[in-house]
Amino acid sequence: MSVDTAFAAPWVFVIDTDQYAGNFEREMCAYCTGTIGQCGVGEEIANLFEEDFELEDDKYGEDNPFIDYVDNWVMGEDGCGRPTSIWGGPADNNCNSVAIFFQQEPTEEHIKIMKERSSDFAKNRPDRKDYWEGDKPMTILGFRLLKQVVTTTEITI
Repeated sequence: MSVDTAFAAPWVFVIDTDQYAGNFEREMCAYCTGTIGQCGVGEEIANLFEEDFELEDDKYGEDNPFIDYVDNWVMGEDGCGRPTSIWGGPADNNCNSVAIFFQQEPTEEHIKIMKERSSDFAKNRPDRKDYWEGDKPMTILGFRLLKQVVTTTEITI
């Protein structure tokens, strides 16, 4: 898995599934954390997070427990800052996993919320109205927390 280190987040929470994550990664991230990227995909689903955590009156998002943790500026291939991406699985590079990027290590409470909400997302699929494969059930296979360490070496030229 290659990462553009200029935009690499130091912490990555990974949700492993049995389906290609490119069909739902932004929606799952929005449902789990209430955060979306510059592209705006998942905004309606992020509103579900706000409702569930009673954040509707929090117009600047300051009460969202993920506000100072999730990194919304990891650049995608299109140059759009996003808090999430598809990710390779633990045993292969099948892109069935969802990565959520963090500026600092997520707390135990963050991890608990993401585990619960990703399982709920897989079961109830709030994105189904837009999902091209219909009602295909999804299974969460596991979770991983990765710490990315970037090393920079200056080469004399």
